[in-house]
Amino acid sequence: MTSAFIQSNLTPWLGLVDERHHGQHESDASSIVDRGQSLVSHGKSRSIRMKFHFKGRIPCLISRNALLLTGILVLGAVLRFNNITQPLIDNFNWRQASTAMMASNFYHKSWNIFYPEVSWTGSSPGYQGREFQTVSYIAALLYLVAGEHDWIGRSVAVLFGLWGIFALYQLVRRVWDEERALLSAAVMAVLPGSIFIERSFLPDPAMVALVTTSVWMLVAYLQTDRLRFLLLAGVIGAWGVLTKLPGLVVGFAMLYATLTILRRRHWLNRRKIAVMSIVVALALVPVTLYYLWAVHLGRSYPPYHIAGEGNWSELLLRPSYLGVQQLAVDSTRYRSRRAGNNLPILWFFQMGTQPKCCV
Repeated sequence: MTSAFIQSNLTPWLGLVDERHHGQHESDASSIVDRGQSLVSHGKSRSIRMKFHFKGRIPCLISRNALLLTGILVLGAVLRFNNITQPLIDNFNWRQASTAMMASNFYHKSWNIFYPEVSWTGSSPGYQGREFQTVSYIAALLYLVAGEHDWIGRSVAVLFGLWGIFALYQLVRRVWDEERALLSAAVMAVLPGSIFIERSFLPDPAMVALVTTSVWMLVAYLQTDRLRFLLLAGVIGAWGVLTKLPGLVVGFAMLYATLTILRRRHWLNRRKIAVMSIVVALALVPVTLYYLWAVHLGRSYPPYHIAGEGNWSELLLRPSYLGVQQLAVDSTRYRSRRAGNNLPILWFFQMGTQPKCCV
C-alpha cells in the first residue's frame, strides 16, 4: 500500500524507481520526502502524513513594498549624493556659506550651540539671532572625525532629506494606502526642487524631515490612541520648528488631521483635547524660549542681524505665498469622498514643509 502511494505520487516528480516488495525498507524515498516518511518493517507498514512543496513559490524574507521603498530611497540617495564634493558655490551660496561659518566656529571656537557665530563681522563676535543649529552642529561634530569639508554639511542635509522621504511614505500610508505612499515617496525622491534643496548645506531639509515625522506620529496617535506616539509628535515637532521657524505652518495639517480623525472615530471629547493641548503647550515652551533668546542675541551684537526678520510680514500679507490659491484649484480635482477627506491633510502639510526661502 505504501509503495503504491509512493509510486503514484512521487514517481512523476522525482523519477523514483519501482518498489517491487511490499515489506522492503524504503530508504531512497525517505531521503527525499520533505516532512514525512514511509517505513515498511517486518511485514508491517506504517504511513505518516506527508506534505509536498514541489511547485510552491520560494518565500521571500523582504516584502515587495519594502523592496520598492528601498529602491526609491536608493534612487533618492544617488540623485542627492551626485557631485557631493561641489564647493558651496551653487544657488543660495550666501546662506550655505553662513551655515558653514557657524559649523566652523563651533568646531574651532566654542561648542555652545546657543551662540551661533558667523565670520563676516570683523574683529567683533559674529553672534546672530538664528534658528536652532541642528544641521551646522551635527556637521561640526562630524568635523572631529573626517575633518572640515563642505561635503560633510551637504551629506548631513542629504541624510535628513532621505529620512524625510521615508517619513512622507509612512504618513501617506497611514492617511491613504500603500500604493499612494510609494508614489508620494517616489515623487519626493525625484522632485528637482527637493533634490536641489536637500543637497544644500541648509537647515531646510532637517526641518522638513522632522515636521513630517511629527505629523506621521500625530496621525499614528490619532489612529491607535497610543500615548507614546503623541509624545514623539510633540518632541520631534518642537525640534523641527526649532530647526527652522516656518515649520510652524504644519500646524494647519495637524489641526485638520486631529479634528477629522477624532470626529470620524467619535473620540472628539474634552479629555482627548485636553491631553493633546498639554502636549502642544509643552512643545511650544522650548520653541518660544529659544526664539526669544535668538531675538535678544541678534539685537545685542553687531551687525544686529536676526535671520528671516523681514519674511514674516510677507508671509502674512501675501496668501499666495502659502499656496492657498493653488489649494483651492487642486481641491476641485478630487471628487471622491475618501480623497476629499484626506487631501487637506496632505496639502496643509505641503504648505508648511516646502522651503519658500533660505534666510
